[in-house]
Amino acid sequence: MIPTYTSTTTVPNARLPQPLPPLPPLDEKKNLPEAKVQKPAPVDQKYNEVLQECRKWLDIISGTMLDQRQHRTMIEETLRNHVEFVNLQWGNARKSVSAAGDYACIEWMGQASKFCDNLGREYIDCLGG
Repeated sequence: MIPTYTSTTTVPNARLPQPLPPLPPLDEKKNLPEAKVQKPAPVDQKYNEVLQECRKWLDIISGTMLDQRQHRTMIEETLRNHVEFVNLQWGNARKSVSAAGDYACIEWMGQASKFCDNLGREYIDCLGG
């Protein structure tokens, strides 16, 4: 059995909160304000261009781009962007950029003493490490 406690002491001048008044009846005939629906903002052309560019590079990163023409386009665009937005002199000084002509070794994979660019050309890794 759980003991119960009762208090016989009272607090002098204690006030209990007053109950809230009842709500007025809902008048269904009364016109309620219409909900304002905000129209979506028009998507501008620049946003669509950025979205398309992001999708393209995410496809490149994920490896779904296998066509050699697409690889060459990626190389050309990367070189152009690097020269325009980063540093022209760095591009001229790099052997992999200046000596290879239009299709420089920009992305590569490899192991041990050789590596291969995204066009399938093999190179010897003379730097090692």
